[in-house]
Amino acid sequence: MIIGVCSYGNTGSGAVFDLLKEYEELEVLARTGADFEFKFTYMPDGIEDLEHHICTSPTRWMSSDTAIKRFVDIMNFYGKRYSLISRATKQQYKRITQEFIDDIVQVKWDGRRLFEYMHRGETGAFRYRMGIKLESTFRKLTKKDFRAFPTVQMFYSYKPDNFLEASRQYIEKLICAISTGEKNKIVLDQPFSGDDPVKSFKYYNDPYAIVVDRDPRDLYITAKYIYPYEDCWIPTQSVDDYIVYYRQMRKKSKDTHDRVLRIWFEDLIYEYDTTVDKIQNFVGVKAGNSKKYFDPQISIQNTQIYKLYSSEYENIKKIERELKEWIYPFEKYDVKIEHKNIF
Repeated sequence: MIIGVCSYGNTGSGAVFDLLKEYEELEVLARTGADFEFKFTYMPDGIEDLEHHICTSPTRWMSSDTAIKRFVDIMNFYGKRYSLISRATKQQYKRITQEFIDDIVQVKWDGRRLFEYMHRGETGAFRYRMGIKLESTFRKLTKKDFRAFPTVQMFYSYKPDNFLEASRQYIEKLICAISTGEKNKIVLDQPFSGDDPVKSFKYYNDPYAIVVDRDPRDLYITAKYIYPYEDCWIPTQSVDDYIVYYRQMRKKSKDTHDRVLRIWFEDLIYEYDTTVDKIQNFVGVKAGNSKKYFDPQISIQNTQIYKLYSSEYENIKKIERELKEWIYPFEKYDVKIEHKNIF
């Protein structure tokens, strides 16, 4: 059983991740800030992109070669990075990735990717034309072979029948490499995208997702003032842009699926007992070491922070009007918060 804790970006998934550490039945794989997000399927140049280029919409213009090389590059990058904080070495990541590529590639040869030069503006196009002319002239004069462009290993794969099964095996090997193998229930950080977790389920064996969302007012303030550099991918320079971003990202938030549990970060604090029961029933565990890693009395300081920023009053009111279906009902709870240690 794979339990993925997912979010929309800074919406509180870390709280659920910490909570799940309290259960002995679960192996919760290391999380150090955002350093170990198991996002290999849906990230740019990940498995979903690879599937698109070699299975869903391949072209003769060597899209498979480009997609495969970009996938290998990004996986080797993360393998090197994650080897510092996980059980697997960078050599293991690299070997597992190469085995996957060998499974899905149909043809390999030494060739030249001339289109790379052609797609690099006028300078690249000029180098391409001059290189071809130089090769032709040299062959005519010397009757010998000459190549102005280096040869590289090329890959071709066109709608391989085994792609899905090979992808599942690849993900399984990665999980086995970073886990102890002592428990049947593995908790991963961000293996599915919070906006559409089901899309990546097909690459996993027995997947479940817990998607955590957060009040849009607090997310706006957090992204704009508390983590302005880390969260610069959230548009906050214009509140109108932020509203569009927040709403569009949650187009599928009302979709239901028996393997997806959607919760609010705030519920884990203001409705702690009820929400913990939901999570326990969803993943099939008994009561753990209550509040050992997640204490709602501490995390409550990370709620209603929008009230601290009077300069954003008008923008907050606009968010409340435009995103009212996602506004958390703080007024139901008679709680006084002392915002001493936000995050």
